[in-house]
Amino acid sequence: MSETNVAIRLKHFMESKEIAITQFADMCGIPRPSLSQLLRGRNKKLSDVIVKQIHDRFPELSVLWLMFGEGEMLVPAPINPALVSEAEKFMDENAGEASEPALAALNAATAASNYAVLRDVSNKNKHVAEEPNAAVKPVAPRKVRSITVFYDDNSYEVFYPDKK
Repeated sequence: MSETNVAIRLKHFMESKEIAITQFADMCGIPRPSLSQLLRGRNKKLSDVIVKQIHDRFPELSVLWLMFGEGEMLVPAPINPALVSEAEKFMDENAGEASEPALAALNAATAASNYAVLRDVSNKNKHVAEEPNAAVKPVAPRKVRSITVFYDDNSYEVFYPDKK
């Protein structure tokens, strides 16, 4: 893992939210000097505690994107249970028939998750040809190259799978 890339991605996220470094540190509960050292490359480790603090404050920030640069920077908002229960209430009141408010609530509750599924499917199927009747080319399965485990004492280990 390249800490420099993590610092660049974290800076990019803060710029997109228009948050100053000191504000970001305060919002996440991270000591200002620690965040400053991380962003300047002086601190070579991003502990799991700091990642958790960032994720707790900004759940829309994709941890996979932050750590490895994979996927999109932002993940869709989770489904709002209040909207789902509101839609179910409307459905019950109308003897199972969906009213306009019920449909609106269901659409709002599922839009984010549907978008995420469609985006993932779209990204995974970029290899499909433009023609509608063209054959789908198989994609080679991804393989794990290494696994990094971060411990709460700020140490870490890197594991490499056996090559077969």
